[in-house]
Amino acid sequence: MHRAPAVFEYFSSHYGRPTVFVSAAGRANIIGEHTDYHEGYVMPFAIDTGIHFCAGPSESSEGKIISLDFDEDYVYGAVPDKGSWQLYVYGLIQDIKKKYQITKIPNIVFGGDLPMGAGVSSSSALCCGLIETFDQYYQLGLSPLDKVLWASAIEHGTGVRGGKMDQYAICNGQIGSAMLLDCRTMQHKAIALPESWQFLLINTGVKHNLAFTAYNERRAEAESALDQLQKHFPHLKTLRDAEVSQIEQVLEKGSKAYNRALHVVSENKRVLAFELSATIGDIRSAGRLLDQSHQSLRDLYEVSCPELDYLQQLASKSSSIFGSRMMGGGFGGCTIHLIQELNAEEIKGIQSAYEKKFGHFPASFVVHPAQGLICHDV
Repeated sequence: MHRAPAVFEYFSSHYGRPTVFVSAAGRANIIGEHTDYHEGYVMPFAIDTGIHFCAGPSESSEGKIISLDFDEDYVYGAVPDKGSWQLYVYGLIQDIKKKYQITKIPNIVFGGDLPMGAGVSSSSALCCGLIETFDQYYQLGLSPLDKVLWASAIEHGTGVRGGKMDQYAICNGQIGSAMLLDCRTMQHKAIALPESWQFLLINTGVKHNLAFTAYNERRAEAESALDQLQKHFPHLKTLRDAEVSQIEQVLEKGSKAYNRALHVVSENKRVLAFELSATIGDIRSAGRLLDQSHQSLRDLYEVSCPELDYLQQLASKSSSIFGSRMMGGGFGGCTIHLIQELNAEEIKGIQSAYEKKFGHFPASFVVHPAQGLICHDV
């Protein structure tokens, strides 16, 4: 883990004072999972940990891009291996050379305190942070939406057909507010959460191998359900437009198509219900919505795993946790828990039980809504 001062110090000692110094946050998503690519509703916020980037001129024709966390460097050229962080860099440099006729890439050093593979959007933070770095370095004049769309396209280029929630939350995150994002209009409403509400993340420390392909499979299955629904209801643009009654009328109960569609429709309703619970400060109803979201992700969309389920089950028995669910694409990563005060003893009990069952002690950390992109003075 490398915090911002360490990244700045490394760059300065190797390449001199940087021209640009930016930070890109990770993101947490309170509720609204696997709805964004169906043009649905989500409620994310940028978190107060992230990835930090320094950039400055290179004496050679192509600068080095160095990851301190991976202890690797990349010089633009051959296509990197699938799954490598270098693949995002390669896609971005391809774009920037083509779109802006930029021929010389600066030296860039990055590192962060954002856990990789934990479902807090480390890949989106990398893409958004690199785009912000290039935007500042070359004065490209990009809007927040430009950055969102570009980062999303880069990630699609690596083979994952995700939505735009993560990139949007990072590019638009503000201190103290979550956002109710409409993924059809790509506009959001700031949600001021009650001051006493906090969100605890517990990291399973696992990422199952099926995550990469299964994510795309779930999306394809849900889109197949939409195709079937559209034969009866041609006006439906996405599953965001469907109703439970339509699903029950057209799709075979218990089928994959039925389950995938039912999750998306019910999850959208839970996001809107959570907004009401937050507005009136009803933490118990808000917690129940998180629990229901996990059950739906586990049973209908089938993107959970034993580690996530075990943490959620333990949390449901905790007196200090009001609701919990898996967070992110699934098959590993973090659970998110709604709390008011951190009960360290209870949380340690959950962690110890998890360690006894799965063999390693899961890290936990409280996250707060933060600014998504920061340009530091240099």
